[in-house]
Amino acid sequence: ITQQIESRAKAAGSLPQSDKYDDNSVSGTTLANNQIPSQYTKAVAETGQKKYVLMDGGGNDCLINNNGDAALTAATSLFQTMASDDVQKVVYFFYPDPIGSNFSSLKTCLDSLRPKMKALCDGLTAPKCYWLDLRDTWNGHNEYTADGIHPTAEGSKATGDAIWDTMVENCVAQ
Repeated sequence: ITQQIESRAKAAGSLPQSDKYDDNSVSGTTLANNQIPSQYTKAVAETGQKKYVLMDGGGNDCLINNNGDAALTAATSLFQTMASDDVQKVVYFFYPDPIGSNFSSLKTCLDSLRPKMKALCDGLTAPKCYWLDLRDTWNGHNEYTADGIHPTAEGSKATGDAIWDTMVENCVAQ
């Protein structure tokens, strides 16, 4: 996903060909238990203040712990930290629907968390948060995943393109 965003940014002249975005994402992490918030803290400690943040979060809180409310609480705290750090804009991209009957409890949790997380994002003014629901990108494209939840290369490209389009639309790092 990051590679696709960088590719689009370089093609647009927004990112020099030799540069990269800081990517501190770690697959399988949760908002609760301070995993995703610590990725943000690590990024600030290693490379300094951040103006823009691209993120998701809550999916593994639902998948592993079936606890969307803990994710929402952690996201609220993380956004407060970002505000005190003078982050200007966040693009928050939220998960497509999982594919397959073995993910019914995950879908239920995501369906409950999605409107709460969107309301949190939409209500922020510092940082300004831009919501991207990936269901619009993924619906009708079962080829975007091989296991029902994780993106294939094609799914990563489509996701990166949707994130880049949201960045352009909202003047985020471009």
